[in-house]
Amino acid sequence: MAGLTGEETEAVFPGEMSRRAADKYRWRFPDGESYADGDVRAAAALRLVGDSGATRPLLVSHEMMGRMLLRNLLDLTPDEALTYGHPHGVIYRIDVAAKTLDEIRA
Repeated sequence: MAGLTGEETEAVFPGEMSRRAADKYRWRFPDGESYADGDVRAAAALRLVGDSGATRPLLVSHEMMGRMLLRNLLDLTPDEALTYGHPHGVIYRIDVAAKTLDEIRA
């Protein structure tokens, strides 16, 4: 689906866009990963970072994982997390204790 417009996706994969709209968090592209799947991976990655003892870790991700990392770090609901974009050239500084996020544009 990456790189395809909604119309192109619908032409190649009929019905997928409506299934996605019905439950974006749990919807899985054919042979792909859902946000729910990514959420599990994000939580596991954050546990590894926490266990490492790093005090100021830097995590680099793409949009899907970025949303799920934010969900875990800021205690967001899935719907709240899916409202966040993760554009290129943006760095998020997160204070986990305060549950705050600052956006830094490169």
